[in-house]
Amino acid sequence: MAEAKSNAARAAWRSPGAIPILMLFVLGLSLALVLVFNRVATDNAVPFIPYVFWQST
Repeated sequence: MAEAKSNAARAAWRSPGAIPILMLFVLGLSLALVLVFNRVATDNAVPFIPYVFWQST
């Protein structure tokens, strides 16, 4: 019983693979770029309603 708990704890704390790390960086980059694209859209007089609709789809 104790060995099964030890194996479960080891599996829970193992190092993440490359795919989850890559997904984390892509998510961070996309969230940061949303602010940049919003600024570019407002500086170039993109209409508000179509931009919000495009962003929500």
